[in-house]
Amino acid sequence: MYLKNLKEDLVIKVIQDVLQDLPEVCQCLICIEDISTYVLNRLKPYYISSGRGILHLEKDLEPYLQDQADIYTLVLQAIKIIQKRRRDQRHTYAQNGLKFLNQEEIEVVNDYYLNFPYIVGRVLDGLTLKPKGNVRVDLFVYQNGQYQLAKMKDPSWINPYVVPPQVTGYFTFWPAPILAEKQKEHQKETMYFKLCFDEGEHQEEFSLNILSDQLIRHHINTKFVYETNPVLM
Repeated sequence: MYLKNLKEDLVIKVIQDVLQDLPEVCQCLICIEDISTYVLNRLKPYYISSGRGILHLEKDLEPYLQDQADIYTLVLQAIKIIQKRRRDQRHTYAQNGLKFLNQEEIEVVNDYYLNFPYIVGRVLDGLTLKPKGNVRVDLFVYQNGQYQLAKMKDPSWINPYVVPPQVTGYFTFWPAPILAEKQKEHQKETMYFKLCFDEGEHQEEFSLNILSDQLIRHHINTKFVYETNPVLM
């Protein structure tokens, strides 16, 4: 089972933003963990069962912004309390806790890979333009001269995916990184994708220009998203 408290990502992001404006505050791993713990223990958790939950939440901006405002207030409270507790300054500024917290977001590798964005789309009823659920969506990628079912980044991302009614018609995919054809240098490569709905009843094709790099991304980043055109069925 995969469970994640989405508030952890929001808290880390806010801590990063706040500490950028407060260089005098100790940013060692111990202090950052204390700030994170203080804030998370005072927030209602928001659990998801897959990475898709993060992208679905992005479609509901009002509670997201309210959470962010609450988190900023709690982070500032935590910094004030922890600074008072740590007057002895035994924690060195050279221990950059933020880098440590982020080191699992990317994996540096020797070969060049194409890291794909999260692919987000929406299925609407062709007559009413209302969100449509219970639709099967398959994502294919063009490789070795033919379209193949795209492998996902990890088992929590499912392909094919059945759109449930409760997520207002949205579907999401996170394709696994692919070894770039050209090695030894950064190169842009065009990858072609195809979406099939209800086992071929409707199809949509699109392409992505991806810059190869010597890293593999592991972290959910909601700014790295490709949104397809709405599909009318």
